[in-house]
Amino acid sequence: MNTPQLPQVIKAVGIIVCLLVVNHIHAQNKEAATKLIEEGIKLYDQKEYANALLKYDQALTVDKNNLVAFTEKTMTLLTQKQYGEAIKVCQKAIETHPKDTNLRIIYVSYATAEDELNHPKEALKIYNEGINQFPKYYQLYFNKGISLTKSKNELEALGCFEQSAMLNPTHAASHNAIAHIESHLNNRIPAIMAYCRYLSIEPQVNRSKENLDAVIQLMMNDTMPKTNQADHTLDSIELAIATIAKAMREESRNKKKIPIETFHKGIHLMCSALAKAPKGNKGFIWDYYAPYFIELQEKKFLTTFSYIAFLSTEDPIIFKWFNAHKLDIEAFINWSKTFTPLNSSTNLPQPGINPGK
Repeated sequence: MNTPQLPQVIKAVGIIVCLLVVNHIHAQNKEAATKLIEEGIKLYDQKEYANALLKYDQALTVDKNNLVAFTEKTMTLLTQKQYGEAIKVCQKAIETHPKDTNLRIIYVSYATAEDELNHPKEALKIYNEGINQFPKYYQLYFNKGISLTKSKNELEALGCFEQSAMLNPTHAASHNAIAHIESHLNNRIPAIMAYCRYLSIEPQVNRSKENLDAVIQLMMNDTMPKTNQADHTLDSIELAIATIAKAMREESRNKKKIPIETFHKGIHLMCSALAKAPKGNKGFIWDYYAPYFIELQEKKFLTTFSYIAFLSTEDPIIFKWFNAHKLDIEAFINWSKTFTPLNSSTNLPQPGINPGK
């Protein structure tokens, strides 16, 4: 067996030492960059955007191509409406980290910047590229839906919001977007379900009272004009809701507001009609919303949901009920946030393809 010559041994040791030094320096740079990024985030939270950008640039000087620094910088540039600069940073991030899973946020920022520059085709192209790489990231679908809404492409936008809601059922903004489009399309039952699903997640924010009022107005209408996109499998549920519309209008005239008991009855009628509907109906409404409301009633959460939906009214009676039913509320919240419909037939669309209903 040949014994290694001394110069070879020295050379090998030298390479190992160099690698250790390089790794040590790289680790130190990473640590220093992380600290600078954290300082930048704090400045961002304090709305000191210019100073935050300086921190991110310092982090990138210490640790070239740090993806977290790229990500935070792009979001700050978007806040500052520096869309062109944000695009350059996003392109650099994609170039230097082509396979990194954290690029999904970069794609959202990239497409958003293009959208803000009134480049809708470029924005959609970027969203589709992002969806190709990260088909299970809800934010790409949601933001693509926003872009399509701006372009007056409501049906394709609706499909994107539905995908977002499927991927992240507790994303309230997705349900809110679905509700507004369905309402605009005069699809009453899907709109009611989407608004109610929103209220199950965010019952007490600025938008909540507006959405509760929207549900009540939809329930008070005797009939809703049909569009070409109307789901006629929901006609029996329409009839169930229509039975309470007149009573709700009379109560609105006499009492100036709809009592929670009447709202509860309306939702009860909808849930019962959904449970009795013929089996085999397909599509987002039947696969994702209908099972939620059927199980809501089966598990006897309907009263709890109704009080949660009415939180935005700030009625003392609602608050009194809440204080007396904390365990019921906790049980509902735990069920609602983990609810997963069984036997879903709705599949994620291919990027650029209209998902439909």
